[in-house]
Amino acid sequence: MKKLSIGLYAAVTVALMIWGFYQAIYVAPNDAMQGEIFRILYYHVPSWAVVFTFFAVSFVGSIGFLASRRDHFDRAQVFDALAVAGAEVGLVFCTVGLTTGPLWGRRAWGIWWTWDARLTTSLVLWLIYVSYLLLRHFAAGPQMQSLAAVLGIFGALDVPIVYMSNRWWRTQHPAPVFGGATGSGMAWPMMQVFLWNMVAWFAWGVMVLILRYYVERHRQQMAAHEADLALRKSESADSEFAVETNTILNRFIVPLAIVYAFALFGCAYLWATHPPAYAVSIEQIIDHHFVVAAYTVTWTIQLSYLTWLGLKWTSQIPTAQRSDRI
Repeated sequence: MKKLSIGLYAAVTVALMIWGFYQAIYVAPNDAMQGEIFRILYYHVPSWAVVFTFFAVSFVGSIGFLASRRDHFDRAQVFDALAVAGAEVGLVFCTVGLTTGPLWGRRAWGIWWTWDARLTTSLVLWLIYVSYLLLRHFAAGPQMQSLAAVLGIFGALDVPIVYMSNRWWRTQHPAPVFGGATGSGMAWPMMQVFLWNMVAWFAWGVMVLILRYYVERHRQQMAAHEADLALRKSESADSEFAVETNTILNRFIVPLAIVYAFALFGCAYLWATHPPAYAVSIEQIIDHHFVVAAYTVTWTIQLSYLTWLGLKWTSQIPTAQRSDRI
């Protein structure tokens, strides 16, 4: 039943992503001022919404870890896994936002980047969570978890600053579309497409978040048995399970990554070389290429992270199998 539910959720998520893409590219009208380049925002804005939500998840996990680390060890580890999953997946979406934004800005503003309040605070947010993950990678033990939790709480404090920056200060970034000044908002045909993509990206984000949480909990459980395994493992077992891991990598994850890389860039090439019928001027064709670039970059980042997550999971399999067999 559990596997059926997971498979059904994954299928619905993929269907939502395909439907959202179709709506964004083929159904949504061009913006009166921006033209086709506006279509980048159907990926850009939902990505930032997911960023804020998942960094909030990391914030809750960090507070939960600090509150329960002394009296409830198992509960603290659950909160810690939630914190690292929220931070890491949130950082992936933050990277998407910081790459699709300049692609839109180059055509809308004529520049790739400007050091205004919104962009600067967004970059600071990205750097804080990169530091968070580096700390977790290069340090170990309970002290590392505590320091990471404090850093995660500190990073989450930048989230409302990023969100409110174009309300508090005059910025190059556009004024808020929702809840902004008089006349802000979005026409209903565009709003429908925007909502479909918002739902799709949240569904995708939650799916990846659950996968990352599962991988982290599995790592924690294996680390708890590491000392015992170190005393009982043998060189022959190491060799046997290394072969099993390499088999999984070679037969499943790596070939799959190669296939979807070719599929992604092949589709991007076909899409870029077949602009819509209304793109008759050079400027319109260039806008079309920027939209293709933004969507391709988004999926390159997302699928690369999913591949890395798969490799991280398979790297834990030998330890798990050794634990079961000994």
